[in-house]
Amino acid sequence: MPGINVLPNIAGTAEEGSIAQLWRQNNKVRGQHVFLVKVGDAAIPLEGREQIIDAPDVGDDMIRSVRFARGDYHGRPTLYILIASREVGASPYPAAPTRIQSFALVKDRETFGFTPIRSFVAAATYCHADAALLAELNFPLSPTYAGRITPTGC
Repeated sequence: MPGINVLPNIAGTAEEGSIAQLWRQNNKVRGQHVFLVKVGDAAIPLEGREQIIDAPDVGDDMIRSVRFARGDYHGRPTLYILIASREVGASPYPAAPTRIQSFALVKDRETFGFTPIRSFVAAATYCHADAALLAELNFPLSPTYAGRITPTGC
């Protein structure tokens, strides 16, 4: 949800965390969601960046989808990030190869971080990144899904 979403016991260590969801508009039709994950007051980077960014293009052909889920990792509840990234060419509209990645928030000694769980290129091609998450991981469509209601979003 937009704004700051507080999560108790964000990584199975009894510490409170949050996910901030903001919208950054660029000077074109497009904009992007910017997510910031924090444990306490510390921002948790993903792949070296504190900001986690999606790429909705114009909505009906999402290029990169960032979604959050809760689940267990090594017996502890934690936060997961699921990302589907379409490898589009000159035009974002045709079906494209899509990389699916998942990361779990874990504490390594005193530091929190996202550890990679799984990464693969889907066998099918997709016109919408959220459709790829549904087809490949059975992860529900976003409430704001604006793609076509087909298995590939095309």
